[in-house]
Amino acid sequence: MPSDIRHTAHARYSLWYHFAWATKYRKRIWTTPVQREAVKRLLRKIAREYDMEIGTIECLPDHLHLTLSAPPRIAPGRAAQILKSVSTQRLFEYYPALREKYWGGELWVGDYCRSVPRPSGRAACFSDTLRKMGKSSSHEGLKKSAHASYRTKYHLVWIPKYRRGILTKARQSRLGELLAGICERYGSDLDTHSVQEDHVHCFLSFPPHVSIAEAVNVLKGVSAERLREEFPELHQALWGAHLWAPGYYAATVGDRTTAAQIRRYIQNHEWAKDQPTLFSPPPKATDTAAFRPR
Repeated sequence: MPSDIRHTAHARYSLWYHFAWATKYRKRIWTTPVQREAVKRLLRKIAREYDMEIGTIECLPDHLHLTLSAPPRIAPGRAAQILKSVSTQRLFEYYPALREKYWGGELWVGDYCRSVPRPSGRAACFSDTLRKMGKSSSHEGLKKSAHASYRTKYHLVWIPKYRRGILTKARQSRLGELLAGICERYGSDLDTHSVQEDHVHCFLSFPPHVSIAEAVNVLKGVSAERLREEFPELHQALWGAHLWAPGYYAATVGDRTTAAQIRRYIQNHEWAKDQPTLFSPPPKATDTAAFRPR
């Protein structure tokens, strides 16, 4: 599991996005190192104020690249909107001449986001990578909305209430159909999924204006309602109005190699009852067989 997994009340997540956007009319504004460093410090400060974190940032005269981690409740599109609008307001205050040059109150235009793994401390190497990505002409897999071009995929995992093995073969098949239908109805792209007795994996993509928390609520809420209607015996197995546990795991999946690995893992995933997990108790100290060399 990634070492940068974070926690909220109901989620564990490892979410990193790559954003790039340009200045209005793509004019070369940030022409000196002092100006570029000021923009970087400002964006980092804004991110912290809104419970986000910037990993690596590269500011060029007419555009910038940055990697950003945001909680599941903040949609990628909303994160970009916060950074761009708040930075515009403050930069106009710091540099009044910019307001005269850019009428309409807008300093930035457009946005582009894709998911990337967190930089591993090699800022210089990663900055070179960002420059190459910015100059690349490849648009493979890019999707577009009104104000964004994006290539973002997520790996989601959730479990039934009490992690009970209630998802029989018939229910697994039906849940797979429901998930595909929900994604199609709400404009998401379900790449791969796997349903086991006591947990669900989904590998999917959805537009940047949708937060992960919203997407998970739709997937879990609609599927739970339909399964309870079609399988009334679930009411006896799980008392109360909830089929799924409130928590979930979410991670962004970046480059094609990582996506292929996640896809292959989900497609070949089959959980065995005796398979140890993170929640398995440690072996007892008196059990010498557990420590016997092989």
